Formats: sequence, C-alpha cells, structure tokens
Amino acid sequence: MFDSKAEAARWVQLLRQQEMGDIHDLERQPAYDFACGATYRGDFRYRNSEGALVVEDVKGMETELFKLKARLMLHEHGITLRKVKMGAGEAELWVRAFQGVLERDSAR
Repeated sequence: MFDSKAEAARWVQLLRQQEMGDIHDLERQPAYDFACGATYRGDFRYRNSEGALVVEDVKGMETELFKLKARLMLHEHGITLRKVKMGAGEAELWVRAFQGVLERDSAR
C-alpha cells in the first residue's frame, strides 16, 4: 500500500491534520502528465488551511530525477512540490502507534 514506512507515517499525520480541520481534500497518489509524455505521481495532495494546493513527496534522499520532476511540475503545472523527509526511527514510531488507522484506511 505504501512505498515506505515514512510514507505510511506521513499519511497518518495528514489524516490526523484533516480530522482536526487543518487540511482538506486529502488524496493519495495524484498523477500529473507532462508535455513530454512522462507522468509524475506524487505521494499526497491536499488543500491547506488557506485553500492552497499542496503536493507532497516523501523522500529518503533527493535524486536528480526528483529534481527534474519538481522543475517540470513548477514549469508545466505551476506547482511547487513539497519534499518531506522523515527519519526511520520517527516513521517507525508513527507506524506502530497508528497501525489500526492504517489497517482501517487500507480496508476502504
């Protein structure tokens, strides 16, 4: 369901933010097409409290391919990607603490 524990942990954090009303319209895996025929699939998309669109990508490290896709997203879609980095220990704690949330969410 998730590519990493960090991505799963971030999903739980965002779900909680949405429940508190800090963000809304939370989605997983939004896809954006580029003129060159390539597609970028972000990890999460939502609207913040001001209504601005936010597209996040959870990364362990920033690759050259990610940098290229970030430039294309800004140029072609006017969206600045928000890179989220989370340490393995922090991600593990979130996943363990909210395992039930992840299981309920995956059953939908």
